Amino acid sequence: MARGAGAAAGRCVADACGEADRASWALRTQNRSDTVPAMRRASLIAAIVGSMAAIVCFLGLGAEALPYPDPTPDMLAAQAAGVRAWQLGLVGSLGVSAAGIAGFIRFRGDRRAIG
Repeated sequence: MARGAGAAAGRCVADACGEADRASWALRTQNRSDTVPAMRRASLIAAIVGSMAAIVCFLGLGAEALPYPDPTPDMLAAQAAGVRAWQLGLVGSLGVSAAGIAGFIRFRGDRRAIG
């Protein structure tokens, strides 16, 4: 008899856990669908800022790479350092732009699945 009571109590606990899991899942789904538009906006902003920064870095790299008429070794060393800095900025800005585009595409798919 005690065994049957324990089994019944176990079922009640399992049912309560099931209700809690369903409520938790509904809350997580609701919270996720609330954050999707904000994440899409943030991803779009990151993609735009990254693209604009890439354009600026590309133009800066082109301007820095112009040859000097009578270069000295110090001028060439400074030019090489400037080119490396613009290249680093270009790679970073392209990374930000790619991450923004990937996030925009990823959250666009989630919005269709949830909404």
